[in-house]
Amino acid sequence: MEHRHNTARHQCNIKVLIYKRGNPIAFGRIKNFSSQGMLVETDFNDIHLTQLLKFEIISDRLGSSSDRIFIDALVVHITKNGFGAEMDIPITEHAELFFSSFKAIPMQPENRKSCAVAVGH
Repeated sequence: MEHRHNTARHQCNIKVLIYKRGNPIAFGRIKNFSSQGMLVETDFNDIHLTQLLKFEIISDRLGSSSDRIFIDALVVHITKNGFGAEMDIPITEHAELFFSSFKAIPMQPENRKSCAVAVGH
């Protein structure tokens, strides 16, 4: 069953390292996201529905290891170029911190304007 929510989607192009069972397995790019989920492009195809994955945001702006941002997510649909995942950010304050962190991540020039987000309740 596909889990789609009626929340605003924000276009972006954020590089991520994808982890499966605690091991890094592939690179991908978050192409859009909302307060509940994200669309990830990747060439890696060993992804299955309802699989739990972890994503690490890759950015030069996140300099030290203490600045690393991780996201837990559940795969809810698969496409030929990647997959959609529902994010697991259980506390509203954490979600606000996560989304505000996107403002600090440099985007590809064609997508620079579109990733600033305010999380609503």
